[in-house]
Amino acid sequence: RFTFQGSVNDLSLDRAGKVLGVAFSETKSERTREIYEREKKGIVEPDRAWDCGARVDAATGAVLKQLHGHHGVVATAAISPDGVTLATGGWDKRVLLHGVGEPVERSFGWAVRRLRFTADGRYLVVAAWTPQNPMGDHKSNTSAAAWEVGREAPSVVTP
Repeated sequence: RFTFQGSVNDLSLDRAGKVLGVAFSETKSERTREIYEREKKGIVEPDRAWDCGARVDAATGAVLKQLHGHHGVVATAAISPDGVTLATGGWDKRVLLHGVGEPVERSFGWAVRRLRFTADGRYLVVAAWTPQNPMGDHKSNTSAAAWEVGREAPSVVTP
């Protein structure tokens, strides 16, 4: 059992079972009407220490490296099967690939809900919330896409 300073929103495990990819947020991640209103107004969340993704040692729970770049809640994290690349997705509608060098960023258009690498690490699958429906009941349809991930250095090739 591990204890962290931030709220854990998602995690994944590399193929060897040694590295966790963890999505953290400074506050509890709840999609509320307030969140939707801020998004509609284009209000950018401030940078906070625990709105991040992280590579975590699966045996000890030690945070090996925090990876920043999102504004607000980091909802999901996927570690590549080889444990090298961490993909993070957030409510800021972006996916970041953290590996060697600077993160590679792709805007998705909607708040990112889940990310997962395929077993061979070739594709990153993204699921996101679509905009709130006009009924105002906080329900939305989900949307998904798969992107090919270059293995020379983290990159995304859109279909």
